[in-house]
Amino acid sequence: MTINTLTDRLQVARRSTFADYMRAAGDDIFDALVGWRVWAMLAVNDIKRLYRRSGVGQFWLTISMAVNIVAMGFLWGVIFKTDMRNTLPFIGVGLIVWGLLAGIVQETATAFIRSEGYLKQIRVSKTSIISQVILRNFIVFAHNIILVPFILLVYRPAQLEGFFLVPIGLIFCAVNAIWVGLLLGTLCTRFRDLPQIIQSVMQIMFFMTPILWNPTQVGSAAKYLVNFNPFASFLSILREPLLGSVPEIQNYWIAAGITVVGFAITLPFFARFRSRIVYWL
Repeated sequence: MTINTLTDRLQVARRSTFADYMRAAGDDIFDALVGWRVWAMLAVNDIKRLYRRSGVGQFWLTISMAVNIVAMGFLWGVIFKTDMRNTLPFIGVGLIVWGLLAGIVQETATAFIRSEGYLKQIRVSKTSIISQVILRNFIVFAHNIILVPFILLVYRPAQLEGFFLVPIGLIFCAVNAIWVGLLLGTLCTRFRDLPQIIQSVMQIMFFMTPILWNPTQVGSAAKYLVNFNPFASFLSILREPLLGSVPEIQNYWIAAGITVVGFAITLPFFARFRSRIVYWL
C-alpha cells in the first residue's frame, strides 16, 4: 500500500458525515437482527459451558437464588418483625428481578472487553455482542422465575389481575437493555475504570431501590428515592405483575420516557464511536 493510497483513505474518512455514521450504526443493528441465531446460540452455550459436568447443571442458578431469597426474607422478617406471608414474596420476587436488571447493566458494560478476541479477528456486529449478553441474563432470569409459583403457593394466595402485564415489563427491560449495553459497553471500552465504578454504584442502588424495603413502610422520604430512581420503575413493572398486582401507571410512563431518552442519546453516540471500539481494545 503506497503513501498516496493511505492519504486518500484518510481524506475519505475525514469526509465521513454524521449521516454516514448513523447509516453504519443502523447496519450494525440490522446485522444483529438478521443474525440472531448466532448470538442466541452463543448465549445458550455460555450457560451450558458454565455448568458443564455438573450434576444439577444450570439449575444451580435457581438453587443459589432460592437460598438467597430464604435467607434474606427470613432475616428481614425477623429484623422488622413483619408478616412473612407478605415480606418473603415481596423480597423474593424483588431479588429475582434485580438479578436481571443488575446483571444486564454490569455484564453489558464489559461485553466488548470480554469479546476482544472476536472483535479483533472477525467482522462481527457490535449489537450482536450486546444481544448475546442480554439473552444470557434473560435465560438466567427464566431459571430463577421458576421459584415464583412456589413462593406464592406457600406464602400468599395467587392473584391473577396483573399476570397479563408480565410480557410488557419484559419487553421494556429487553428494549432498554439494548441502549444501556451499547452506551455502557462503548464507554467502558474507552475508560477502563468505569466497570469498577458501575459495580460500586449498582451495590449502592441495590439498597436505594425498594427490594428489601417497601416504600409504604418507611414514610414519605422513600417517595423521593422511588420517583428519582429509574431502577424502581423497572422493578415495579416486573415485580408487581409477577405478584399478581397491577403497577401504578406512572411507572410505565417513566419507563417509556427512559426508553425514548436513552435511545435518543445512545444512537448518535454509538454511531459516532462504534468504529473506534476495536482500536480501544
